[in-house]
Amino acid sequence: AGTIFDPSQINTMISVERLREAGKNQGIEILEAPVSTVSDLPMATQSLVDRGAQALLLSADNLVSSGFTLVNKAAKVAKIPVYVTDMDHIKQGADGGIGVNYFDWGFQSGILAAKVLAGVPPGRLPCTETNDEKIVEPK
Repeated sequence: AGTIFDPSQINTMISVERLREAGKNQGIEILEAPVSTVSDLPMATQSLVDRGAQALLLSADNLVSSGFTLVNKAAKVAKIPVYVTDMDHIKQGADGGIGVNYFDWGFQSGILAAKVLAGVPPGRLPCTETNDEKIVEPK
């Protein structure tokens, strides 16, 4: 499996480290392609294909998300599936994924913000995961 990521984003690096560990635990080699610009994405995708990636696993980082269509197009040409953690990419052609989307996070955060504006002390509000988790599996 291959992953493309922007190493300057700390959240992405946490995701990549977790992916490395999961791959190690499952005996799956994780091929990595760090990128620093959107224009690097097609070449990074091709690099993973050339090294034998049979699928791409993309965490939601700003750079990869903004250039998702470039990655997806290159993966489709190579006939390898793309799995994502940003569920909005399913609408853009990803083959599958698991995760939450930013709309759901924002909506839930808005409800908490309204409570704070109504006078509820922030310390009394729960810190939870999103209420809506979507799982999309390949056909």
